[in-house]
Amino acid sequence: MGWDEYHAAVLRLDTGEQRIVVRGALMGRVMPSGPLVYYHAGTLLAVPFDLERLEVTDSPPMSIAEDVRFNGGQGGAAYDVSTAGSLAYINAGPGQFERRMLWVDRAGRVNPLPAPPGDGEIIDLSPDGQKLAVAMVGATSDIWIYDVGRGTMTRLTSGEAGSSTFPIWTADGKRMVYRGTRVGFRNLFWRASDGTGLEQRLTTGENLQTAESVSPDGKWLTYRDLSPVTGNDIWLLSLEGERKAQPLVQTRFGEGDSAISPDGRWLAYNSNESGRNEVCVQPFPGPGAKTQISTEGGSQPKWARIGRELIFRQNDKMMVVEITTTPAFSVGKAKLLFEVALGDFYGVTRDGERFIGTQPVEPEQPATQINVLLNWFEELKQKVPVKQ
Repeated sequence: MGWDEYHAAVLRLDTGEQRIVVRGALMGRVMPSGPLVYYHAGTLLAVPFDLERLEVTDSPPMSIAEDVRFNGGQGGAAYDVSTAGSLAYINAGPGQFERRMLWVDRAGRVNPLPAPPGDGEIIDLSPDGQKLAVAMVGATSDIWIYDVGRGTMTRLTSGEAGSSTFPIWTADGKRMVYRGTRVGFRNLFWRASDGTGLEQRLTTGENLQTAESVSPDGKWLTYRDLSPVTGNDIWLLSLEGERKAQPLVQTRFGEGDSAISPDGRWLAYNSNESGRNEVCVQPFPGPGAKTQISTEGGSQPKWARIGRELIFRQNDKMMVVEITTTPAFSVGKAKLLFEVALGDFYGVTRDGERFIGTQPVEPEQPATQINVLLNWFEELKQKVPVKQ
């Protein structure tokens, strides 16, 4: 999601009424003196708030703190307010949202790409290895195509209808499947990867959905569906005819990061059935028993070398396992390829020789200082007065 798609809302417990009060606001909190404090793209802001009417005034928001650290997967913005009236926050560098793309070979040697830096971390490598789909975050998230040979960035989606993110290529490279935030729901869409034509909706529903893999023949799409009952499940969608969807791996545990093998006969994915994420493989589309591949944790499996290898990660460690599928399915022992931080997502070429990922332009340093403003409520009253 883009920064403008986070909203601060209020809920009346007596009537159940829910109302958005500030758009483009994350981690909103109403202070005892009246202002609503929230986070937006590195800045803490405050705006007068009428607690009786449950609405903000027409006054513009006031900046409270700049360059506040944001940890998307670890609790959000690094700030808190005490009941005694003190504000605490952690600073980040001014380039905290700037990342660069880079190649890494099997020996762990890093070669940055000459692409302009930006807040893009969700990437997918085209089947021919010549283009990258990158989800760039701004007011909304949009998908851009980076041409490796020419060094150009071309926008594929426009944020006018809402964010588009988590792109994956079809096996022939002609289409891009992605998650689109449309009318409050995050379903799956696709469009031609050269930017021609209009996007088409593939799924509907209120659950959060993420495209993960398209079969080599282009007939099937696997995607992750976050259910309020069973958690993350893997669903299968036919890309032909009526485009019917059905659960493929659905248990009380969490499953995801599905990847269909190059021959279309096997499905690799994560499962936390053991208490942590482990990589498994089972026949595709089934039926058949699953085989656990990793033994010390693993995630984000990807096939390489025409299905003769399965690559996965253990945090920043990139692991590889030899796979044999004929006459029977068998698995070798996992080996370490290299240990390099590649961001939250990565891609690998078909031959398994090169990996693509992202790193911060300026590596974020461990927090050594917490800023604490004592008697902050009094200062806030002066900066953001609220009419009584």
